[in-house]
Amino acid sequence: MQFWAAVLFVGGICLLQTREFLPSWEWAGLLSPILLILFFCRGRTRAFAICVFAFGIGFFYATFRAEIRLADSVPPALEWRDIVAEGTVRGLPSVNERRTRFDFDIEKIVSPPESESVQLRARLSDYHRGSPLPFLQSGARLRIKIRIRPPRANYNPRGFDYAGHLFGQGVRAAGYVRDREQITVLEEGGGFRESLRRRALSLPQSGELIAALVVGYRSGMDEEQWRVLRRTGVAHLFSISGTHIALAAGFAAMLGGFFWRRSRFLMRIMPAQKAALLLALPMVASYALLAGLGVPVQRGALMFFAAAIAMLGGGATNAANAAAFAAMIVAVADPWAVSSSGFWLSFMLAAAVIAAANAGGGFVIRLLKLQVLLSLFAMPLTLWFFNEASLASPFANFAAVPLAGFIILPLALLDVVLPGDILWKIAGEVLEWFWRFLTWIADSPFASRRTDAPLWLFALACAGAAWMLMPNPIPLRWTGIAPIVAMLLWTPQAPVDGAFRATFLDVGQGASAAVETKNYAAVYDAGPPFASGILEQFLRGRGRPLDMLIVSHDDIDHSGGAERILRTRSDIHFLSSLENDHFLRAMSDNSESCIAGQEWTKDGARFSVLHPPADFDFASAEDNAKSCVIKVSGAGGSVLFSGDIPQEIELHLARRYGDLLRADVLLAPHHGGKDSSSAEFLRAVSPKFVVFSAGAGNRFGHPREDAIQRAKEAGAKVYRTDRDGAIVMEISEDGIAIETWRNRRRRYWH
Repeated sequence: MQFWAAVLFVGGICLLQTREFLPSWEWAGLLSPILLILFFCRGRTRAFAICVFAFGIGFFYATFRAEIRLADSVPPALEWRDIVAEGTVRGLPSVNERRTRFDFDIEKIVSPPESESVQLRARLSDYHRGSPLPFLQSGARLRIKIRIRPPRANYNPRGFDYAGHLFGQGVRAAGYVRDREQITVLEEGGGFRESLRRRALSLPQSGELIAALVVGYRSGMDEEQWRVLRRTGVAHLFSISGTHIALAAGFAAMLGGFFWRRSRFLMRIMPAQKAALLLALPMVASYALLAGLGVPVQRGALMFFAAAIAMLGGGATNAANAAAFAAMIVAVADPWAVSSSGFWLSFMLAAAVIAAANAGGGFVIRLLKLQVLLSLFAMPLTLWFFNEASLASPFANFAAVPLAGFIILPLALLDVVLPGDILWKIAGEVLEWFWRFLTWIADSPFASRRTDAPLWLFALACAGAAWMLMPNPIPLRWTGIAPIVAMLLWTPQAPVDGAFRATFLDVGQGASAAVETKNYAAVYDAGPPFASGILEQFLRGRGRPLDMLIVSHDDIDHSGGAERILRTRSDIHFLSSLENDHFLRAMSDNSESCIAGQEWTKDGARFSVLHPPADFDFASAEDNAKSCVIKVSGAGGSVLFSGDIPQEIELHLARRYGDLLRADVLLAPHHGGKDSSSAEFLRAVSPKFVVFSAGAGNRFGHPREDAIQRAKEAGAKVYRTDRDGAIVMEISEDGIAIETWRNRRRRYWH
């Protein structure tokens, strides 16, 4: 009974996190008759009522917590205007070559003087372009000029919900530093964790990996390292969460139990198993503090403490009850934990450990079974959350978990309290050799599987994993693997011959669109720099590689994400109107200039380049005028991608091509700017649908109302990525089917 009550309490919290709007408190009145049943009934009726009541309490408890967090928001009067605030830097800032990102607890608004009092946590960026401010350290108190607004999400197929991620961490504002020269340091920061981070990063080998293991600082790791970790399935070892808490606790418990058993006096006081659990508690607390008590670390520590209390106090008689009790405690402390992959992966780890422990056999056999079960049970979760599952995970983790748990992590933690870096250097040497092994695995074409399975198949795969964990008397437990394999083999439906799918991605103030045929995928523009992650996630979900990247012109909101794509896939066909000496050209093994007259056909869909012409004056023309204009035509319609062409190019195209310029869908030029989408151009294209790709609240005012009005007067229906999220258009002989992603992904915190 306790098990199901705890599970349903967590289930109620899970339900609330899927809602678009918070429920009215009037619905809580439905719990009243359940209370009467609890008071007057006994037996199974009362047990059923307890479970229903637990579910309702979980749902409305999460509602209560959500209302409190929503109340802490940016006042409209302060949105996207210059303010001077005083506050404290929290956690370790994240630094890369372009910017420093840090959490800032706003304690006081100094200017403007008429602004209302506000206290909230903001995630700020300082775009330093290679020269980070040295005083941006954990614990520093600053007076700083900033601009903030409520966090916004990008709504894309299988995309990461950044706004939801920040909401779960209690960050209620996002923005950037306005004036680096006017920052006043009220108190210097730094501290123990900052000194450890710097020590680790100064190591000659694997310093960034040591920093991730010891203090949870992952910004030093590059994209190639994350690729290796993701494809080998060992990324969990370098992202401090429940796995690290379990490894640290396990190491402490193993040592404590070993020495406890050597004393008859101590054995008479307490059994070694319980003593080992008690001795692990201070290790868990110390490691959590060292890692900065981030949300995943808090969740892992709470989970361990709850399970330990349940087993030590006799409140839970078996591991399942202890796990359910731990899940309930974690959900009470952090109702948004249930939306994270770490929450479920932590319990999956616990389930795999329990199953392996009960499987019998020697230590090596049990360890092997643990790795197989761990990888098998993780596949549905990693496919659902990340659209990729590592097939090499059992092989890689068989070496990685013992190596990290019994050698690298203990050495790294011991050196925290010892002078010098000798143990860290040893750990770095071990990591260096081990990294070669992981890279060899990751480079295999069979290391991982990418796909985007539907919700119903994910639910079946989770049920299959649960079925495989049933006790021994249950027959045919092995059949639970069938839906897991089905999820791995799932292939998203591709367009038929002659048809194609156009997806206009939500990349903020920029543009990026994907065109997919039956066996071909092309991307037109790569958006701003952060959009490369959106593109990667999108293509990973489709389960297909990218064949062509087209960059319309040299502008960061169109070409910013191309560098990362070409760095990892230099073999793809790269088409652009960029100058021959541009660094992006140098990164591609198969680059070509975009010139009018080029055509190619894939699976019945025709791609045609309309601009710039071969005799175009590239030397004197502005970048926008060089935009590569492409038309994609299929059996059921066509799409015109127009880059940032200004009005004079619009008129040139309209007069040169006439009716050949007609298209059913138009990606509006220059995001709907004031000098674009002329009436003559719209008459020539005669679109049924016009898509404006722009960022919400952008400083340019895109799309302009007059551009929208001209599109409507031309008879087109208007879609906007800043309001609709990604727009997916299925273009076939049956017509054009349209889906806007904001309607599918909206949650109460958006």
